[in-house]
Amino acid sequence: MLRFSQFIVLLLAVSILGCGKSGPKMPKMYPVRGKVTYQGKPVTNCTITLGSTEPNPGYEGGFSGKLSPTGEFQLASSQGKAGAPAGKYKVMLVIPPDEAFKAMMGGGGKKTVDAASPFPKEYQSLSSSKKEVVVTPDNNNNLLIEL
Repeated sequence: MLRFSQFIVLLLAVSILGCGKSGPKMPKMYPVRGKVTYQGKPVTNCTITLGSTEPNPGYEGGFSGKLSPTGEFQLASSQGKAGAPAGKYKVMLVIPPDEAFKAMMGGGGKKTVDAASPFPKEYQSLSSSKKEVVVTPDNNNNLLIEL
């Protein structure tokens, strides 16, 4: 009977040690919403992604949101948590493949994806984007992003 009780104690100890969370804790998130325009008109049918310009332990990936027909968005993490941590971010816009295809095929002539883009190509990559925004540690992050 002593072996059975030792087994139970060992099993209990292992289960208690195995219940802790691993990795850094996710930083505090702040609501982020806004609007994207290019030459005064709303940018639509694409996704906005903010990529941090600073090292931020506790999360991987960027924060993104789909642009509405009026160019408005709300951000969420890749895990689906609303908002983004406070910090400085580069702006990237991604045209979904189906929208790029529709734009390339419309109009009769042969077009490239670049010609189909409703905004300058530089915003399609975090490495080439020069547009930066700041998320502040409050609930008033209403960003107007003019490209």
